[in-house]
Amino acid sequence: MKALALLVIPATLLGVLISSGRVEGSRLDTAVAQDAILPANVPTGALTAIISYVDALNEAAHTGNAWKLRTSAYEGCGCLAIANTWESIYEKANVLGGAYQITSIVPIEIGSKSVTLEVRIHRSQMLHIDRASGVQELWEPKDSTTIFQEKVIDGTWWIVQTR
Repeated sequence: MKALALLVIPATLLGVLISSGRVEGSRLDTAVAQDAILPANVPTGALTAIISYVDALNEAAHTGNAWKLRTSAYEGCGCLAIANTWESIYEKANVLGGAYQITSIVPIEIGSKSVTLEVRIHRSQMLHIDRASGVQELWEPKDSTTIFQEKVIDGTWWIVQTR
């Protein structure tokens, strides 16, 4: 009976984490597509950094607030340039709907303190509305592939470069 309890309790806790969509501060239910292909051999911290980045990208896309996005990768990473884009858009417009979701992560190189990952991200349809004119523009869905390079810096996995 004790052995069964040792299996049931962790399984129940894992179920609660999964059903709430929370893993290490990231929103799995919004940042990762349900049918996404995620590698098992990549350090959890490295995967969490990518998921947190996409989670922050969604927040910037939905609110224009790019603070979380700016702090989701190491200073100087090219992946942070999109923060300026979202802030600029929200100065004059609103964006409704849409989301960024990871559809796959493919390891290119895995080391103990660094990884290089090919990440495919789908952005669903969004509606851009100019506040002054009321003009609406439908942004069609878009798929992109980005190479993310991550390193452990002071004990934390950081996205340091993209291409």
